[in-house]
Amino acid sequence: MSLSARFYNFIRSRTCPFSKIAEFVPDGGTIVDLGCGTGIFIQYLRTNSPRRLLYGFDWNKGKIEFARNHLSRLEGIKFAEADISSDSFVMPVADCIMLIDSLYYLNDAFKKKILKKCFDSLGHGGTLLVKDINKDFSLKFIWTFFQDFISSRVFRFNRIDGFYFKSRIEYLKLLNECGFRAEDFDISKGYFYSHILYVAKKNVKPG
Repeated sequence: MSLSARFYNFIRSRTCPFSKIAEFVPDGGTIVDLGCGTGIFIQYLRTNSPRRLLYGFDWNKGKIEFARNHLSRLEGIKFAEADISSDSFVMPVADCIMLIDSLYYLNDAFKKKILKKCFDSLGHGGTLLVKDINKDFSLKFIWTFFQDFISSRVFRFNRIDGFYFKSRIEYLKLLNECGFRAEDFDISKGYFYSHILYVAKKNVKPG
């Protein structure tokens, strides 16, 4: 796993706009990364602010082991192997929850289930950050789809049963249905991918 994880980190660090996402992450408090992979973004966040308590969860045992082995020297970081779509998954109360390129592998039922769990786990004034791919059928979206297909189906970096991309209008509607008041930000400038970030705050209790 070590060699493939290093390759994954190399590609990930150059294709995901982590610095743009980090602008919306609180400088302190409890931060939860659902689908953290090898912990590359958690390391970035911890390095830039020592006042954060960071939790990383991922279903991939190899990625979690890599994260633990390489980031254990840093204080304020905890990793755990977990299936975030499972009923048994318990999330810590958080000031900020992040879902970075995790939800488009899940169908709407699982998306809504996880988003409602995030709503319940956020503290007062908490923020949910959903980094996803905008289904706008642009050349960037088509390229993103092609690359994800290769990385998931050929190299099997991710466990998937399909791709469930959404347009920004569909996503904003879904977040609203789950009790969030959300804004969207195009963070694709400078990248060959249709990156989009949803910054969501608690609105009303979802039904």
